[in-house]
Amino acid sequence: MTSQFSPELNNSWVTAWLLAMRPKTLLAAAAPVLVGTSVAVSNDVARLGPAVAALVGALVLQIGANFAND
Repeated sequence: MTSQFSPELNNSWVTAWLLAMRPKTLLAAAAPVLVGTSVAVSNDVARLGPAVAALVGALVLQIGANFAND
């Protein structure tokens, strides 16, 4: 089985943590934030700070849930 990360990270603790984050699931966390931000942009009320904070928060919560489920 080959790793999706660079060869120097094979069989290391970094690879284990990156795989446990399940990067493929992060789009599911980002999608609602991106939709909400696009609605705010279309209504001319978007602000970059809250949008970035919501995106980071959603990603951190998803990563935390992925870690908790392992």
